[in-house]
Parts: sequence; structure tokens; C-alpha cells
Amino acid sequence: MGPLSGLVPELDVRIKNMKVAASSAMTTSSHPRDRQESQETLQTAFSIVVWHCLKPSFVALGMFYLDLLIGTPLHWKHVSVLPTFLLGLAAAGKQRPAAAVIMVSLFSMLPWISGSFTRIVGAYLCSDTFIAPLIWYTYEDISDHTEIRWVMIGCALDVVYLGTVAVTFIFHPVLVVPGSFACWIGILILSAVAYDPGWVMSLAQAAPELQTPGMPLESIPRYMLQIFMFRLNRVVRYCGKKYRILTQKDRIKVSRQQSSRDQYTYSSLHNEIPMYKRNIRLLRILKGGPADEVTCRLVVVSLDDPGEFEAISYVWGNPSKKKRIVVDGLDLNITKTAYDIIHRRRSIFEDRFIWIDQVCINQEAGDGNLEKQYQVQMMKEIYKGAKRVMAFLRWEDPVVEIGKPTPRPNAYLVQSHFAELFYRHQILGHDPATFKAVYQAESKAEQWDALVAFFSNPWFRRVWIIQEAVFAKDLIFFYGDICLDWKSVARAVNVIYDQNLLQRFQSSDPYTQSTLRAKYNEGLHNVDSILDFRGDINYQQAFTLEHTLEMCIHAGSTDPRDKIYALLGMTVDASEDRIRPVYGPEVTPRMVYTKAMKLILSQSMTKQDGNQLHALTTAGIGFDRNIQELPSWVPDWSRTTQTKFLDPGYFAGTGYPAFIEFPAANESTLLLSGFCFDRMKRLSEPLDIRPDLEIATDDVYLREWYQTTEALAMSMVEDPYPFTREPILEAFVRAVLGDRSSWGANSRPTTEQCLSDYKAFFRLHDMKKQLLANIELGDTNDSSEEFSRELIDVVERNSRFGTFAGQCLLRKRFCISVEGRMASVPLHSKEGDLLCIINGARAPYVMREDKDGNYKLVGCCYVHGSMNGETPTGTMQRFSIV
Repeated sequence: MGPLSGLVPELDVRIKNMKVAASSAMTTSSHPRDRQESQETLQTAFSIVVWHCLKPSFVALGMFYLDLLIGTPLHWKHVSVLPTFLLGLAAAGKQRPAAAVIMVSLFSMLPWISGSFTRIVGAYLCSDTFIAPLIWYTYEDISDHTEIRWVMIGCALDVVYLGTVAVTFIFHPVLVVPGSFACWIGILILSAVAYDPGWVMSLAQAAPELQTPGMPLESIPRYMLQIFMFRLNRVVRYCGKKYRILTQKDRIKVSRQQSSRDQYTYSSLHNEIPMYKRNIRLLRILKGGPADEVTCRLVVVSLDDPGEFEAISYVWGNPSKKKRIVVDGLDLNITKTAYDIIHRRRSIFEDRFIWIDQVCINQEAGDGNLEKQYQVQMMKEIYKGAKRVMAFLRWEDPVVEIGKPTPRPNAYLVQSHFAELFYRHQILGHDPATFKAVYQAESKAEQWDALVAFFSNPWFRRVWIIQEAVFAKDLIFFYGDICLDWKSVARAVNVIYDQNLLQRFQSSDPYTQSTLRAKYNEGLHNVDSILDFRGDINYQQAFTLEHTLEMCIHAGSTDPRDKIYALLGMTVDASEDRIRPVYGPEVTPRMVYTKAMKLILSQSMTKQDGNQLHALTTAGIGFDRNIQELPSWVPDWSRTTQTKFLDPGYFAGTGYPAFIEFPAANESTLLLSGFCFDRMKRLSEPLDIRPDLEIATDDVYLREWYQTTEALAMSMVEDPYPFTREPILEAFVRAVLGDRSSWGANSRPTTEQCLSDYKAFFRLHDMKKQLLANIELGDTNDSSEEFSRELIDVVERNSRFGTFAGQCLLRKRFCISVEGRMASVPLHSKEGDLLCIINGARAPYVMREDKDGNYKLVGCCYVHGSMNGETPTGTMQRFSIV
């Protein structure tokens, strides 16, 4: 920032501190002493903020009396003194080029502002308000949210300066100071008004035309300012790239000594020695120009006092290390992704300290790397101790699928659309129904493409990033040319992840049945999990290892063991003390996963909510597995695409006390109690939508699958259905839906809704054909109003049917049992497998008996008429599951 407006960052920090102190002071659960301290901190911060806000007024008064002393209009020599002086100060302080750019803008305006020092300083302040944050943003030191905040603070200071200047025009020079004093009193009153939300709301009620449902009065100007600055940033980036100011990375100057340099070798951190156990390395990036060779130093520090540093969160990408940096005078080979990040974080003006795992942890010591084991255990503290965490989202080529749209990453559309979503939801108060109307009336295809590409980025699907993001004090995203802060992403996800709104988006977008949609859903789910972990939202769930793994089911890792290790730091059930990260060859993924499942099941027996065996819903050989050697009762958590079975609304076996035992003689065996009540007789083909098929082909496949499966049920099951006394068609549809049509309580559909949604599935296909036929005949006129209304209703019903039928049946099979029950069973079930009630489990399970009398868990299932304890109790037995 410029020398005069350097108080803007200081003001920003003080205002943040004031908000934190105000929040603490208003927390009723806080200790009275803590509340008193918070109130004192609040008062101190508030007085400093007011003092800083008055500084422009003092400057305006000084310039006014200086003009009176020298006389106006000024001569050229007088005019050039101040800009030259300010430029000299900036150069002496080795500041960023903001001051220089401001001086150039001032010299360009001299014909209009050269009349007085008051005008020159005013022009300087107004220029600095926009130019300095813009330059800082361009050099990637601040996020767009901080940039907007700084511009708004700068505008407020400009108003103070210009208000004081207006006072000098109104009053006689002798009365200027008393008049200004009166204005300062007014500022204090306005500050109190702005600080007190009650006053703001009173003002809003007094002026209904200014009211906004969600936020105070400044929100609409803020949104307009955001859009303006986003466009200005884009112009600056474009010009910087066009004239090669910002893209000189590929023209690195190579040192003549390069050929004679040796490879860097790591010295031990000695973490195994108690006095050195908290040692880590920080990478000190030495300052240099964009075209200079990247030179660094590795510095060993203790986590007890590491100093200020930035922690990097990223995806390795291609593991080949073809790039090179200079570390302590020696060459170190790293991946292209790590190189790009380090080059981007290098500054022309100062050295920077960062922590990046690829460089700061010795990666060359092999699988038995003891240093890696110790450092992984400290990653939680590393990311908590960092000044800020910088997440770099690698810019990827779009996924190309035959017959389906290919969205292009567009960082600027993501940025502006995040702001629009928040504005519509929080400022204008749009609910899901209003959003639905807006998205039907307006074309949002480009914005939706940008969001799909953004959330399908690999960063959002990496398990390690969850811990890195959760413990960050300040989380910043670098995506293409933009820099987003966590608050922007969190606000957008809070809007998008609304189930009703999400269903509306997904029902009409072209990616519904694509690989990209699966990646997008996984990324969005993981961001929602991060929101919960960070406390931005609260689902009232304790972060046990079981719950943490369930929340992060869609997050993956290269090493399967990391799926457990990466989440231990976020658990609150002592899992971190019982499972220690070990990367030696003697510790296999089977051993880590089995130990984790034993811990989860042992801890779950203390529950009193009927969820003691909930962890088994993701286990079983009936689902696809990456790790084939796992016991059947241990989930394969390395799978990220497995559909979760939602069992909280069912009570198949909760009427019986749960029983769990681990025989000491065989660590791979689990003992459960229960009884078998039926056996599989006929299985349908699996319902598995292939992402490589075109959407039209998918539609035909789904229609034929449901028609074939319905015919199977009609031919093999009694009418009415013997176990619920429902007509056979209604029972079939309920079995397909899992007897659900909404989320939460009262999720069971009525008969009318159940049958209407199923009919809408087939009706939509007919209506699509009708529309296509009209287009082929050249009839491009809008359909009748009645047809349009029916189409909207059918699309909504079809979307609801597809959501819950997919939840119950996707990548599963429809089954008819020996006794005539209808069920949805795991993909790899076989005819002859047993349907069983497990004591304490909410859902029935499929079991497969082997020749030794042991059982393998195939997986949980939905059996219509057996989900709420209706099944007659059979012969109780102990299942020895291997």
C-alpha cells in the first residue's frame, strides 16, 4: 500500500479483532472474566479504529492550511514536490509498485489537480483506494474478499477526507477546526450506529425502500463493488499477460554453475530423539525476479516457535520430478506442480517461508521412512501453526466424454457466480423455490459449467486436504488467475448444497449421468464435510473415527493407509492415540483397516441410539473392492465412489440387543448374533449407468431396465404383496424407492405420490420424444401452456423418483426371494445367498455361508416388508464372519 494509506491493512486487522472480541463478549457461555477481557479488547480496538478513521481528516486540514500558506494556484515545481517525495518514500521502503503506479496516475491527472495540495492528496487517496489493493491482489498476497474489504475501507477514508475538505469550503479558515471537530463527533455517532446492529435495523425499518431481507444496508453497494473489481482484476491480468509482465516463468535464466552442482541430500531431523521430536523444515524462498532461477534454503525450526510461514495444500499430480530448484546451493528435483507453486510464491521484494511436504519432508527414504512417520503425526499442528494455508487447485484439461458437454474451467465465472449466489440467497433472501424460478427463466449454462469444473477439481477429492483445510487459520484458494478465500467458497456451498436446490440443479443439468458429475458430487460433499469440521455449520455429530470416515467417504489417497492416517487428527475419540501412522512394509492396508474397524465397532457398543452396527453398512464383498484381501466385515475405505446405504429410518433388527465379539484366536473373525429368514431366488441385471454412454442411450437403458424388472416382479410375486398387503405395483415401486420420497422425518411417500412419480419417469421420455418430433417437423413454436405446466411437474417428479431410486438401487440388483419378498441387494450377490436379521442392525444383511460353516458378509440390503421389525423371529445363531 502507499505510505499514507498503509493504515488500511491496519484498520482491517483492528476491525477483525473488534468483531472477534464482540462475538466473545456476547457469548453467554463464556466465563465472566473472559467476557470482561473481551469487552476491554473491544473498547480498545474500537478507539483505535476511530483514531485511524480520523487521520485523513487531519491530513485534509494540514493540506488546507498549507495551501493557505503557499498560496494557490500552485506552480509546477510545487506540484511535483509531493509526488516525488512519496515516490522516494516508496522506493526507500522497497514497497511493491503500488506507489509508483499511483504516482504515474497522479502525473497523468496534473492538469486537473495541480491547483492545490488538497486536490493532489485527495487524488492520491482516491487512486490508492483502488490501485493498491489491485496491485496486491495481482501479486497474490491477498484474496479477492480481502481486496474488496480494503477497497471499502479506503472508500470510507476517502469520504472522511472529502468531508473535511467540504468543511473547509463552508467555514471561514478560523472556524475550520471547530467545524471539523463537530464532524468528528458526527463520525463517532455514525460509528456507534454502524457498530450496533439494532440501530442499523431501526434505520432500515425507517427506510423500507432500502431494506434487504438478509443483510444490512451496505450489502448491495458491496456486491456492485465486487463485480466492478472482479472485472478490473481481469483486465489487469489480461494486460499483464499480453505484455509479458506476469508470465516470465518459462524464460528462467540458467546459472553457469548449473552443470557443476551436486544433488541435494537431506540431513536427519532426529525426530526420534525427544528434544528434536518437534523439529520441522521450512523452505525459505529467496527473493528474485520472475525470470531468475528459483533459489531457496531449508531451515530447521521447532513447532514450539516456528515463526510466520505459509503452509501449502495441493495435489502432487504427475509424480515424475522433472523440474529443479536450488536448495542451499545444490540441485533438488521436484514435480512440475510443486515447482509452479514455489515459483508463484516467490516475491521480488522479500524472502518467504513456506511449508510444502514434497520439499520439507524427505521423500527419498522409501516406505520405511521414519521421518515421514513422525512428520505426518505433526501435520495437524503444522497447518494450525501456519499464518495461512494456501490451496493451489491445479488447472486441468476438461474431461471429454462422447455425446456429453465438456465444460471449460473459467475462474472468473466461478468468482462472480459465487458472489451472485450469496447475493441472491443472503441479500435478496431467495429461497429454493425462487432460485428454481430464476434458473428456469434465465440461462445459467456458463456459470453452471464453471461450478461443475471447479468442484470436480482433484484437490476437492484428496483426503489430506480435509485436515489441511479444517485446521487453517486463514484458507486461501488459488484457481487459475483468481484468489478466493474460504468464506466465498463456504457461502456458495451453503446455497448449492441445500437438498431442494441441489435437486433442482441436478434435475436439469446435462452432467447428471457423467463421470464429471460424479467428481463434482464428491468434491461438493467433501467441502460440506470441511464446513462441518470447521464449525461453519453444525450437524450435531461427534467426530468419532466412524463419523469422520463416513463424512469423508468420497475423499481418496494414493496410499490406501492414508485414508485412515489423514483423518486421525480430527477425531475426538482417542483414535489418534490408538492408531499411529506407520509406513513400513510390515504394516499393510489390511492391517490398518482391520484395526480401525475393530476400534469403531468396540466404541459403537456404548451407543444407545440403535446405531451400534451402522459401520457395517459400507462393508461386504457384494460391493466393488480395491483391497481384495480384507475380511468381509471390514469396509474398503479406499473406494471413493461407493453409494452409501442410508439406514437411520429403518428398524429391522433394533428390537434385539446387539452382540459383537472378536475371537482372540483369529483376528480376522467377527462374531455377530441374528437369524436367517429367507434366501435369494432370482436376481435382475445390475442397475449400473455407464458414464461412457450418451444421455439418450442412458434414457433407453433405464426405461428398459425398469420395464424388465417390473415384469419380473409381476410374474414371481403374489398380488397383493403378502408382507404388507399392498397392490403389487405399489409394493414394487416402494421397493425400488426404498419406501422413501424425501429427506428427514416423514419420508415415506403416499400411494398417490409413489405411483405418480413412477409414471412421471416414463411420461418424461414420451414428452421428450414429442418435443424432438416437433422440432424435426419444423415446429419451433412454444408448446401450449398446459403442456408446459405438465412438463414442469413431470420433470420435478421424475427428479424425485430418480434421486431415491438411485439411492436404493444404483450399482445394486433387484431380487425376488424364495418366499416371494422383493429386495434391493448388493451388486455381487448370488442366487442362494441368505437374507438375515443381525441383532442391533437397522437394515437386513446378505450373508454367504462357506463349506467350513463360516459366513462372509455380502452387504446390507433393503427388503420390502422387513425393514421395521415385521419379520418373524427365526432361530437365533452366532454368525462367525470372516
